[in-house]
Amino acid sequence: MNIFNRALGTLFSVVLVVGGLSAFFLTLAAPNETTSYVQSWALYLSDQVTFGNRLAVGLGAAIATIAGVLIFLLEAPRRSSTTVQLKKVTGGEGILSIGAIAQRVQHDIELLGGVRRAKPLVIGRGKRVDIRVDLTTDPYVEAAPKTQEVCQVIRDNVEAQMGVRVRRISVRITHDTIPNGAPSRHTPDAV
Repeated sequence: MNIFNRALGTLFSVVLVVGGLSAFFLTLAAPNETTSYVQSWALYLSDQVTFGNRLAVGLGAAIATIAGVLIFLLEAPRRSSTTVQLKKVTGGEGILSIGAIAQRVQHDIELLGGVRRAKPLVIGRGKRVDIRVDLTTDPYVEAAPKTQEVCQVIRDNVEAQMGVRVRRISVRITHDTIPNGAPSRHTPDAV
């Protein structure tokens, strides 16, 4: 869904930029050609082509162009650095690669009970990192406690042991499929 939203936002910004620049050019740079084109489509608009209206359309086109450029810039993918600065180093500066952090996070999370696979995405933010983990667990693992446990393991290992500040952690849990013919899980409330 995120890729679709980015594509839609990018397409919308391109349409705004192209449409805004076209309207700007046609109304302010070539008012006579614009007038004849508009008159061929609808004669009643010829009375509306005044300096004030051309100015209003030109301002609207300029606003649409600026809005399109801003949306395009906001939707452009942000570059992530490949390294992050360590927070506690005496007498110098320490830098750690994003790949090393991702490898450590994956290893530490996959050691937890009930976790089948972990796929971390680490994004460097200067001296801090954002970590998103796509987690596949056993079918009956409870999501909330497992999420809390994963977040705690990440903070303990990345911040305390590796010396990198963690800004945000996002955990996406997917349960593995229940095999056919597996016995149903009984809950204490079931009669």
